[in-house]
Amino acid sequence: MYPDLLGAWHPTDNAPLSPHDLPPSSTQIVRWCCPINPAHSWREAVHDFVQHAREGRPCIICEHGWSLDTLKLFLETLLPHLNELNSSELFLIAQQAGLLDTTGDTNKVIRSLIDQSLQRDDLAGLLTGKQSLHQLATRRPPPGLSRNEDELPQLQTFDLLSAYDSPLFPIQDERAIAYLIESGVQKLWRRTLEHPEETLASLNHTPDTPYATHIKTRFLDEYAAVNALTIPPDYALRIDGVPTPPSLLQRLLAYRIGTRRRTGIFTGTGSGKTIAALLGSRVINARVTVILSPHYVVPMWEEVILNAFPNSEVCTGTLSPVWKTPTGPRYLVLHYELLQLPKSEDQLRRFIERHPDLDCCLVDEQHLSKVRHPNQLSLRRQRLNLFTTLAAQQTPDFALVAMSATPILNTLEEGRSTLELIRGEALPHLETAATIPNAMRIHQEIVLSGFRWIPPYPMRYQEEHVEIDCTADVPRIQSLPSSAGILELEQILYTIRLPALLRLLTPKTMIYTNMIEGIVEPLAQAIRSAGWRLGLFTGEHKDGVGDFLHGDTQILIVSDVAAVGFDGFQRVCHRLICLNTPFTAGLYDQLRGRLLRLGQPHHTVEVFLLIAVATIGTSRWSWDREKLARLHFKRSLADAAVDGIVPDTPLQSQQQAYRHLMGWLSRLGTPAATLGHNS
Repeated sequence: MYPDLLGAWHPTDNAPLSPHDLPPSSTQIVRWCCPINPAHSWREAVHDFVQHAREGRPCIICEHGWSLDTLKLFLETLLPHLNELNSSELFLIAQQAGLLDTTGDTNKVIRSLIDQSLQRDDLAGLLTGKQSLHQLATRRPPPGLSRNEDELPQLQTFDLLSAYDSPLFPIQDERAIAYLIESGVQKLWRRTLEHPEETLASLNHTPDTPYATHIKTRFLDEYAAVNALTIPPDYALRIDGVPTPPSLLQRLLAYRIGTRRRTGIFTGTGSGKTIAALLGSRVINARVTVILSPHYVVPMWEEVILNAFPNSEVCTGTLSPVWKTPTGPRYLVLHYELLQLPKSEDQLRRFIERHPDLDCCLVDEQHLSKVRHPNQLSLRRQRLNLFTTLAAQQTPDFALVAMSATPILNTLEEGRSTLELIRGEALPHLETAATIPNAMRIHQEIVLSGFRWIPPYPMRYQEEHVEIDCTADVPRIQSLPSSAGILELEQILYTIRLPALLRLLTPKTMIYTNMIEGIVEPLAQAIRSAGWRLGLFTGEHKDGVGDFLHGDTQILIVSDVAAVGFDGFQRVCHRLICLNTPFTAGLYDQLRGRLLRLGQPHHTVEVFLLIAVATIGTSRWSWDREKLARLHFKRSLADAAVDGIVPDTPLQSQQQAYRHLMGWLSRLGTPAATLGHNS
């Protein structure tokens, strides 16, 4: 009688009933979904629904907002799939349902659900009446972000795909749908890379529903194509003298370069990005490939190219290469500093004019072509954009690959810039203000534009926190002028940490510091005075690497430059001391990844973090603990955008965290006034 209302009948949850089985006057309670926003779902008697719909009110959630009853219905639908959905997917579902705009206890519960500090048992308590909404909102269990990957439940493929059978997924935003499908495909790939036989066998028992079937079909088609990929006949890679065929991951990434042309490789350190990108350039039969990388990585690129494809020709460090074999595969490896020279723009234009056979560009550690401000491109990035734009205009099938284990280190401007580089177009609709919704939107686009996977490492990782009492030094810290910043604080903390650092030294140890001025020079003097042979690999000094890797240098001081793009440390070193810790989890992962990677002969990689702690009354103050908490809980904006992990606390910048802790310390007063007393 009311065919226009059939769209609100839930497509799966009422089976075996159909809307034709019940008259409009029926009191049977069934599930409905909103024809405008399918994420709105509720149970209601047929008679009541028909009456509301005839009055122009077909969706009780659209009409009245989220009541406790409708919230429970939403959570009831979500509960079976909670463990299979990650934070970014939960965020998208809540956003599409309008739940991010709620207030009070409802908003608190939804936020806790998204950051995964509320688990299935917590929600079940609300649904069964054992807990009230207010109790759930005010009870904050240990943050879910502390669960690392090893602690996450091992999902079966059936469970993973079942999540896409949820009524929450008929979302009308086409970009959101594309993200959810690609996210599902990448989950299957990540699971296959780690458990191939189990994953492929279990695909025979997955649910036959539109979304799950689409994801499974996409994955299986791509998996078949990846395995059928033809490897170039001159591929000859050897690692430690042993012939090494491309891994499944490298074949996948090379295949995606061939089919997508412009893509991002955002896999973890030591996963084989370099070989994957080179293989991709050969899969597309690139005649000339330009590689942009940090200066100190250029020799490594040349070595790897000739190892993998010995018939190739390689030139480095010039925009006027002279090729010996103008018809074979050629690689030009450039460092980013060349983009800043006064005549670089003219040289780039001439190079492209002289190379109509330029088919591919590999941008290694693309975040190093910096964007300082959303409205001000760095000179490096301006020249890089010019180069790739002209190349794409000249060659319609031009391929571009952005490569990094950490595509964003600090700001969302870096994320948007990376996406614009990959897409070859401006993306002004991607907002870069430091908010969680903006980070989630950029995360969704990163998933659509590249592939992300952190491989499991075979060696054991051991992290030791060396706590150092700095209570007696609090007056020095408190006496810092208001104009002082993080550098001045770190200079004081350096003198506090130094004795512990010297005790930890053994041959072939790396020492990391993210602060140079007033720290590296006295640190080097102290280490040499203790009798150690020392080298430097920092922003200004990069000449100590060779002797550390191949000579008698025992200790190497490194800064952020050593954290990205360099391969080789792992062959001689398995101990790292962090004089101070990086401020983002991404950079910390990169730093550890210099040692946690293929070629590490030791069974254990040891990382020592020096933690200065002051005890004032019953309170403890620690700048190092604050930074460490950010690393472990991935609270930074960059981590939210790259890995889709929604922070469980408000986002803070380095300066905000510094001001917060220093302000807290100043309010406590001096140690003499508070030691032994409650604060």
